[in-house]
Amino acid sequence: MHLLHSSRYDTLTLYSTCSCQVINNTCHLQELYGPVHPTFRGGPYNELTKFLRTRHRLCLVLLDADLKLHSELLEFYSQTLTSESLAQLLDTNFITWVGQVDLDKELEFQQLFGEPLKFPFLAAIGYIDNTLTLLTTHQGQLIGPDELMGKLIELLDTYGPNLEQAKLRK
Repeated sequence: MHLLHSSRYDTLTLYSTCSCQVINNTCHLQELYGPVHPTFRGGPYNELTKFLRTRHRLCLVLLDADLKLHSELLEFYSQTLTSESLAQLLDTNFITWVGQVDLDKELEFQQLFGEPLKFPFLAAIGYIDNTLTLLTTHQGQLIGPDELMGKLIELLDTYGPNLEQAKLRK
């Protein structure tokens, strides 16, 4: 578990608008892979962190990149993100946010995570004890829906009680 320095993350100019290459556009995603996929939250990363602070939920961050440079993302999108049970788990228990990482942003993320980015890149974040916290990352290897669901359920088991207590303190 790593603490994310909020000011450092809040100043990222990473956006998740409807311009990401595959995930961005629900219609395009449906054309490629069908109607089953998680609901994605858009907007700038700093708005996401503000939203998370008030909602007391965990967030799965997916970093999208140029598919010409990272063709392995297509396999992840088509084999993992289209799982109905994964989509239900994410929609019920997580906020799912996608950020587009252009080549100029990769260096910024490498500095944040301390290593070169590999795709697919997933990170689970949340406010734990009122601090934005990086809970886990997965990158560089295809992960199937069952394995990803197992990791997400483990995070819910570990951090869910803390988040529920934070909701009650509101």
